[in-house]
Amino acid sequence: MKILVWNVATASILTTIDCQQEIISISWNFNGSRIVTSTKDKMLRVINPRTGEVLQVRAISFTELYSHKMVCFLFNF
Repeated sequence: MKILVWNVATASILTTIDCQQEIISISWNFNGSRIVTSTKDKMLRVINPRTGEVLQVRAISFTELYSHKMVCFLFNF
């Protein structure tokens, strides 16, 4: 599975990020400097969308993964 980061103005792909697991959800932070994904392997990954580098990985429980109570906030860190 891959994440494609597009330049909407030029309709071109800026970055392709390879993901080893099936992505369940994905979110951006407010200024676009980070992406967070939750994946089928029950991990949260914080990714730099410009480079594709995984900055942080955290295990999450089954209940957190499939619960609508879980909210992720991404700040400048």
